[in-house]
Amino acid sequence: MSIKGAWPPGKTGGFSFSQEELMKLESYSRCSCGAVTVYSDDGRSYSVDSRNRRRFLPGVDLRKLRRMDDSYCCDHCANHYGLDLCACGSGEPFDECESGLPCCGEPSQVLGGRECFKDPNGWGIRQ
Repeated sequence: MSIKGAWPPGKTGGFSFSQEELMKLESYSRCSCGAVTVYSDDGRSYSVDSRNRRRFLPGVDLRKLRRMDDSYCCDHCANHYGLDLCACGSGEPFDECESGLPCCGEPSQVLGGRECFKDPNGWGIRQ
């Protein structure tokens, strides 16, 4: 299944799609915390709370993806890292985070793009 997309900066709550941001999703897994993680053909994974799945993964039909084994510890719950979580690493939804850091209000992951904590005190950076 192919998906195009990137989360625009700020708190717009909408998606902006372009042809350059095309990726192929191959599989997914569910975690006991309630998150869904999808895996792309380029080796990246994207996690999101299942209640937010349709907002952050629009048009993705999990029935068309291969289901991997369930997890009990994922990036979303263990590392506070996901499409719907704040870039500061607090584990709060990015549009509700009150940590007061410069990167608050931005997601820690963006489909087809940045995958990092922007706070210098964050545990890691992925590009």
